[in-house]
Amino acid sequence: MKAHGVIIGRFQPWHVDHRKLYEEVKEEYDFVTIAIYVTNPSLSNPFYPEEVYRMIRNDPAFDETITTVSFVKSTKNPWKLKNRIYQVIKNNADCYGGTDDHKSEIVTRDFSVCVGLKLLGFNTVKKNGTKEINASQIREMIYNNDENYKKYVNAETISLVKSIFPERYYQLFEIGKKPKRNLVIM
Repeated sequence: MKAHGVIIGRFQPWHVDHRKLYEEVKEEYDFVTIAIYVTNPSLSNPFYPEEVYRMIRNDPAFDETITTVSFVKSTKNPWKLKNRIYQVIKNNADCYGGTDDHKSEIVTRDFSVCVGLKLLGFNTVKKNGTKEINASQIREMIYNNDENYKKYVNAETISLVKSIFPERYYQLFEIGKKPKRNLVIM
C-alpha cells in the first residue's frame, strides 16, 4: 500500500460518489486525509464547514483509525492556497479532487499549476469510471423539495437538511429578496 492519499473538495453535500472514492482511496493507502475546501456560503455552498465535517465523520464508511479531516480555506491568491494545502498535506501525497462546477475546477487548477500536485481522480469511481450523481444535482433536488436526494446521502445529511432548510435557502439570497419557488422540506 502507498503511504498517503488526499481527497480535496467542497463536499456540498458529501454523497455516495464521495464515499465510493473515499473507499477506493482507503483500500489503496495507509493513511487518508479528507480536505474540505472552505468557501463563502452561497447556493453552491449551502453547508457550513462544520456541517460538512459532521456529514463525513458520520458516514458509515468513515474509518477514524486511518483518516483525518482537515479544512483548507479558499483564497484568490494561489501562493496562499499553496501554503494552506501544504499545511494540510505536509508530505508527498497522491491527491484526488472534484470538478462538478467551476469552483472545484479552480481547486483542480490550483493544485496542478500552483501547488504542483497532480490530481489523480475527479470525484469519479476509478475502477469502472461510472459516476452516480454530483453535488450540484443533489442541491437542486433539495432546493426543489425532491425527496430523491435521500438516496444519495447519509442519515446525518438528511437530518441536517431537515433542520436547516428552507431557512438556509432563504438566507443565501440578498436581504429582502425571496426566491420564486416555495421551498418546504418534509
